[in-house]
Amino acid sequence: MSQYLSSTLAKGLQILDYLTQHDSASLQTIATDLNLNKTTAFRLLASLVELNYVKKVARRYVLATQNQLLTQLNRPVLNWIAVPIAQQITQKYHVTAYIGILDGSDVVITQVIDDQHSLAEYHKIGLAAPINESALGKCIAAYLPSAKRDHLLTQLTSQPTKYTLHDRIALAQNFQVIRTQGYSLDDEESSFGIRCLAVPIRQNEQVIASLGIAGPIAQLPRHQLKPLANALTRCSQTIASQLA
Repeated sequence: MSQYLSSTLAKGLQILDYLTQHDSASLQTIATDLNLNKTTAFRLLASLVELNYVKKVARRYVLATQNQLLTQLNRPVLNWIAVPIAQQITQKYHVTAYIGILDGSDVVITQVIDDQHSLAEYHKIGLAAPINESALGKCIAAYLPSAKRDHLLTQLTSQPTKYTLHDRIALAQNFQVIRTQGYSLDDEESSFGIRCLAVPIRQNEQVIASLGIAGPIAQLPRHQLKPLANALTRCSQTIASQLA
């Protein structure tokens, strides 16, 4: 674990865990209770505020409302662990990586790893979309028990582009392809000109989330998809090993 999880990251997770157990807390209280240097605590809290995990209200800190829900759906440690690992991909290929989890019939983005540090991308944290509209969603759906997957397919209503798979038979065939090849693909199914690739994140033999990358089609040409999928899978396996 020490290869990836820095002491700074561990302290940040301590703060998140602390705030899940307290309605709010001051900087001094957090620093004292967690035995942190006050300057260190301030810097960590400022980072958490900037990433929309924490809000500062007057002189006290609370979990951001949106991320209180995300914390219930998925452990914050997954999102934090994913950052340094997925950066191997984002920095090499200059793409944006995302973590997605299932919430009802939607997939919700819980983390953004952006090579360009674009605030527009970070604002996508908490964004939800039907499972058929993205590689993140299809990747999770493909590994669900068939009864649950079939139920989700009855709830699909939207079709954002002409390329979005909506027919249940076509989606069922696509899910089979995903399970066979180990990754899902979104070719302009959520946005024109954008291609996405995603792989599952497993824990205890269950798919708990998906890790995906997105970028302009020219940045993700078809001849690179298999190498990219292999690299993403290695990242996913590393993330899963840190969750054990």
